[in-house]
Amino acid sequence: METGNQHGSSAGCLFCHKSHPTDSCSLSVLDRIRIVSEQKRCYKCFDPDHWSYKCQKPNCPNCGQNHHEYICLALFDPISYKN
Repeated sequence: METGNQHGSSAGCLFCHKSHPTDSCSLSVLDRIRIVSEQKRCYKCFDPDHWSYKCQKPNCPNCGQNHHEYICLALFDPISYKN
């Protein structure tokens, strides 16, 4: 993942490295979470140099939890998230 490319600029998607914007990635949220976890990146900004509990970025605007909206289960699967 390119750390400065959270929104999928010319370098491509942060999750699958294809040429589409990161917010248009067709990978499931669970796959996105798995990739971020395997690469030991911050869940808020995807930076490899710190963990989300130390990140200065705001919490998810969709659910208020400690992650980026691109990996928010509440946004992509609200029924399962509530159960």
